[in-house]
Amino acid sequence: MKSKYSVVLLACTFMSGLAIAGSTHAEDGYPSRQIRLIVPSLPGGNEDFVARKVATILSQRLGQPIVVENNTGADGAIGTTMIAQAKPDGYTIGIGTPGTLSTNKLLQPDLPYDPKTDFEAITMAIHTPEILVINPSLPVKTVAELISYAKAHPGELKVGNGGLGSSQFVASMLFQKLTGTKMVEVAYKSGAAPVPDLVAGRIQVFMTGPLALLPFIKSGQLRALGVGADERLTELPDVPTLKEAGVDGFDFSSWYGFVAPKGTPKDIVDKLNQNIVDILTKDPVKTDLNKIDDIIAADTPDHFHQMIEEEFKIDSAVLAKAPSEN
Repeated sequence: MKSKYSVVLLACTFMSGLAIAGSTHAEDGYPSRQIRLIVPSLPGGNEDFVARKVATILSQRLGQPIVVENNTGADGAIGTTMIAQAKPDGYTIGIGTPGTLSTNKLLQPDLPYDPKTDFEAITMAIHTPEILVINPSLPVKTVAELISYAKAHPGELKVGNGGLGSSQFVASMLFQKLTGTKMVEVAYKSGAAPVPDLVAGRIQVFMTGPLALLPFIKSGQLRALGVGADERLTELPDVPTLKEAGVDGFDFSSWYGFVAPKGTPKDIVDKLNQNIVDILTKDPVKTDLNKIDDIIAADTPDHFHQMIEEEFKIDSAVLAKAPSEN
């Protein structure tokens, strides 16, 4: 029986037309036509937010349309495979995440791309801290009380994630590992997708970035217990860090960056890097990201490549005893 990733490989090979066989020399006057920016997740999430903010200004700077495409499915493998198999000419770039560039490979050996060899790193974009939230019907108000409740009710609490290998999955696994708790993992199709079920009480616990959670926390529909960051968030000054709450070792945040197919000419990668870094570190994008407590981490391609290598090491340790999807 074919795995879902075998199906992904066949589908994406067909869609890409085996485009990777083309020339990898940069054309004069790049870009001279439309660029597509692939986001391997549903609209509305943090990676989609960052992609669209950057694409709007990058299009103005380069003088060509940049079309954001949300190609979802198979825990991000469909869209990411499309990036990997695109012609390496600078006209297809995409968003990479810890899930698509690290944990998917660790959890799924038959993944149809290799994060270490199939991409050119353009730049890291942002780090986004994970917020631990619960449905207010749960009779706990602090991280310590949640840990005690989870230990008294092992396997009863349902915790959402954005799919096997997603940053939310890794964050949840790390929290359970550090606290000695056991919850039931419930997988969804994207990082923001668990929120409606959390608000409705169909799941009780979730960890993700501020963009998807802040409106519901401020309205009282969700209760924030802790933040996986070194400092408290500007938007949630009364919510302690997980370290302050007694959970030592939660050294994890989600991140998003820009990648291109392997073999994309260096001058094109450098041009994209210089422009995207400048866009991320200046207004209006800088202010928009600061409003949701995203940490801008734009840097060189080499630094982003090193970050991906480090992510493999971190995720390997956290996922050593990862459960299957529910």
